[in-house]
Amino acid sequence: MEFSEGVHIGTFQSVRIPLEHFKTPDGKSNGFWGEYFNNQKLQGQPIFTRVDDNIDFDYKTAGPDPRLGIDHFSIRWTAKFTAPETRKYDFSLSSDDGSVLYINDQLMIDNWQDHGERAMTCQISMEAGKTYDMKIEFYENSGDAVIRLGWKDPADTTPEASIEQAVEAAQKADAAIVCVGNTDENESEGSDVSDFKMFGGQDELVQAIAIANPNTGVVVYGGVPILMKHWLGSVKAVIAAMYPGQEGGSALADILFGRVNPSGKLPFSYIQDRSESPVFKEYKDPGLKVHYSEGVFVGYRYYDKNHIDPLFPFGYGLSYTTFEYSNLRIVPTAGLDYQVSLDVKNTGLMAGQEVVQLYVSPKTCSFQRPLKELKGFVKVDLASGQTKTVTIRLDRRAFQFYHPDKKQWITESGEFEILLGSSSREILLKGLIKI
Repeated sequence: MEFSEGVHIGTFQSVRIPLEHFKTPDGKSNGFWGEYFNNQKLQGQPIFTRVDDNIDFDYKTAGPDPRLGIDHFSIRWTAKFTAPETRKYDFSLSSDDGSVLYINDQLMIDNWQDHGERAMTCQISMEAGKTYDMKIEFYENSGDAVIRLGWKDPADTTPEASIEQAVEAAQKADAAIVCVGNTDENESEGSDVSDFKMFGGQDELVQAIAIANPNTGVVVYGGVPILMKHWLGSVKAVIAAMYPGQEGGSALADILFGRVNPSGKLPFSYIQDRSESPVFKEYKDPGLKVHYSEGVFVGYRYYDKNHIDPLFPFGYGLSYTTFEYSNLRIVPTAGLDYQVSLDVKNTGLMAGQEVVQLYVSPKTCSFQRPLKELKGFVKVDLASGQTKTVTIRLDRRAFQFYHPDKKQWITESGEFEILLGSSSREILLKGLIKI
């Protein structure tokens, strides 16, 4: 079994840069010249100045100085950095909230927005003995405040990741598994992804491996959709691993080697472009304002209404076997309560689990409603060739909607379609209830 990192997407292990490499701009002291402002925009005259030995502060909710307060402040540090040897240098800047790093007036790291602690890195070639102007700017809005400057440990001799090496390993293998996606460094509480495209050259890595080995599978980590259009048609399978936890590696191995049949379903629609969802109209709005303009048409309801076909719909998920739905029965029990039953058969060669989804669709309504809504689901475990009866119960709430003018849940007379399927778009059986 061959392994190759391909691309390195995590930040390196950052360590504090020795004080001896920094001088204040006037050359009189080792360290950084710090200017502290009582606003978030480095405006006006600083409240105070001082020389800081290094930039490695975790103020939490206390603030850097009583004269400044605990929130709504900013700091500018300037220094001259002398390179100890000629090579490429990797710098890291971590902050909560915003920060930027300039080297010789060139913007190297731009992390200037509200977020939880998040690290960003840059690489620059420097010459031994040469001096470089370094400037770090930082602002704190509210909550915890963190700012750290570091570099990759010079003693770290870990070889750099290489797509070429990954391709070479893939060419030697019977099959290639590429693990890609997001990490807690770019997708977490207080830190939102900037785009659908995977960062750090991962998209290019998948494309290269798919060319090198025709039996390529892709494992995608993260809690949001990622762009697949450049390589989806060139790979044999994709596993959406989401964020699986500490035993994720063992679970993935069981699935890849066929010891476990995957049976999960997507909890959201897998889109590929901002234009496919209204939430991106105000995504990362600087004013921190978001208007829920879609109303009740959230998720798959929006796509149904606007005739948008997501790459993978809500509730979608394949397995190593196949299933057949048949013999739908709808039986009234009491009042507006119903018992919906159907038979599900495993028509493949491997035991597996299927998630049967029930959607209710009103034929007519006096108020604007989604075309269909998920009202029940059940997971059934079936051996190869086995058939089981699945039952889902509906009560009156399955047919009601909230009327904002009347300020109550109401039920209107009419016909309601009962839709059974394996996803919000793959409807396999239909029935009708008249109220």
